[in-house]
Amino acid sequence: MRGNQLPIPPEILGDSWGSLGEPSQILSYYFSLQAEQKKPLNEAKVLLVGQGDVGKTSLVKRLIENSYDPHQPKTEGINIQNWQIIINNQSIRLNVWDFGGQEIMHATHQFFLTKRSLYLLVLKSRDDERQNQLEYWLKIIQSFGDDSPIILVGNQIDDHPLDIDQRGLRQKYPSIKDIVPVSCKTGEGLEQLQSTIIRELSCLEHIHDVLPRSWFQVKTRLEQMENDYIPYSDYERLCLEELITDKVNQFTLIELLHRLGIVLNFRDDPRLEDTHVLNPEWVTNAVYKILNDNRLITEFRGILERNQLHRILDSRQYPRSKQQFIIEMMRKFELCFPLEGGNSDRYLIPDLLPKEEPATGDWENILAFQYHYNVLPSSIISRFIVRMHHHGEKRTWWRSGIVLKYQNNRALVKSDQEDRKIFISISGPTATRRELLAMIRSQFDAIHQTIKGLVPEEKVPIPGYPNIVVDYKNLLVYAEKNLPIIPPGLTEAFNARELLNGIETEEERRQRDKDYETIDKPRNINNQSMNNPLPPPDQKPPSHISSAERGIALAMALAVLITFIVLALNPRVMNGGTLAIVRFLAASFAGIAGYLFAGNLGLEAKIPLNRTQLRATGAFAAFVLVLLMFYVGVPAQL
Repeated sequence: MRGNQLPIPPEILGDSWGSLGEPSQILSYYFSLQAEQKKPLNEAKVLLVGQGDVGKTSLVKRLIENSYDPHQPKTEGINIQNWQIIINNQSIRLNVWDFGGQEIMHATHQFFLTKRSLYLLVLKSRDDERQNQLEYWLKIIQSFGDDSPIILVGNQIDDHPLDIDQRGLRQKYPSIKDIVPVSCKTGEGLEQLQSTIIRELSCLEHIHDVLPRSWFQVKTRLEQMENDYIPYSDYERLCLEELITDKVNQFTLIELLHRLGIVLNFRDDPRLEDTHVLNPEWVTNAVYKILNDNRLITEFRGILERNQLHRILDSRQYPRSKQQFIIEMMRKFELCFPLEGGNSDRYLIPDLLPKEEPATGDWENILAFQYHYNVLPSSIISRFIVRMHHHGEKRTWWRSGIVLKYQNNRALVKSDQEDRKIFISISGPTATRRELLAMIRSQFDAIHQTIKGLVPEEKVPIPGYPNIVVDYKNLLVYAEKNLPIIPPGLTEAFNARELLNGIETEEERRQRDKDYETIDKPRNINNQSMNNPLPPPDQKPPSHISSAERGIALAMALAVLITFIVLALNPRVMNGGTLAIVRFLAASFAGIAGYLFAGNLGLEAKIPLNRTQLRATGAFAAFVLVLLMFYVGVPAQL
């Protein structure tokens, strides 16, 4: 169904060939459209992101109200406003999301950064690319927004002209559709920005998707409610009142509204499934208050006790029955973890730990490994701490690092935000060091795969020369060709295989090589966070097709061959219409067999196609080949 002209939203149809929608939900949506009147959505999402104090909120006020307040307070969490505009003589409602720029809140943005959105990345014109963290924000948008269009907005040009490498940025990030300098203070450039926004929104796919009228009625009623949240049972009752009685339809609708960012519902997570959030700001404002509580930082050193929530949060807005929901949301997105197991009332928030690294002991004669990043989100190390805290040595952790203990080995894992590196040092018995390093690398691999475009360079320090590193992938090449390697800055040659054997076994190396080849693209955390819990840390890429699939493919291929031989050898007259049907069925069976066979040939490493593309190619080739074979070998008899 992909590529057709049916107005099926991607939230229902699926975002890509690798992320297909549920057939029951697709059919439910389609037949609901046929059974009743329809109404176009005519709605889009505009998200403003960027560092703090660049003028995002002032820009929103200029765009929507044409007003300017020089003393505009900073945004705490997220502020959402509606903006009605006219595109192609149709009224379109824009949901404008203004994200606070405080670094500590960046991890919460993953709740809401979505596809099918227009992004305004706001910069301070006086600051350079690094001060604006331009590459960081572009990577974040690329990760969560996929190929959503981006407009770079250089604010405060009344103070300083915008001076960035526009050509280089456009070449590196094709999603950048325009770069517009403005001044919220004087209004300069605002008219051009509005025109650019309208132009890009008119090109945004699915902005005019249609909904069954009953679905639209439920959506409208939910938006008109003043509640911050309702039980899921209330949503079901609302659906029944609008004659949406089918459970699949109810679930499909809530999934659609959830992905559109209109509501939040996590039906897949038993900790969160019963609360249906109508006001996303209700969640983010609570998280903001927790992450910015001074006593949690200075007095409690990052440890949140549940009984502190009545002090931090307004009990009228966040009753005790819903406080645990906020904590579980933070756990779902790896912002905290329980200190004494799953039922603890005490939680550690890595982002609130002390910045100072404690004394961690001697790290001489170690196994070392490093990750070098073009952009290093602070959430990488905090999520690692959340995932590996159960191996923490006597709770030796701080904001940018942790000491792990496994069997008789110790590991120091810490990040350097300024140099954009993560350092891993492992001491203890040499024979078991590699096992601990493999555990650590598997967790970082899993985290990296959730952020599209984040591909750090893996580096191996040379024994005896801790400041000299070689690229891990280069070592793989030298080891495969059995060549020595001379690191930069040294004249001594090293055996590449021995260097690799110091960090992993040959079997682990072969498996990791295979993983590199079979992973077609990173997993998108936004898709997970909005619909599924994070995958287990040891989750592997899907394997090739099973022996059952292989058996089906062989049976179908054999059936096609037998059919061809029987028809070719039997000269009896066959009706032309009947023969056409036989030809088509035989070609279809061949296509299915080609689809299954192509995915099992292991060719992904040899040609520039992933397994899905290989299967599609195999199916098409087999279908056409057999169809031609039947036309040539079995002509219609008259």
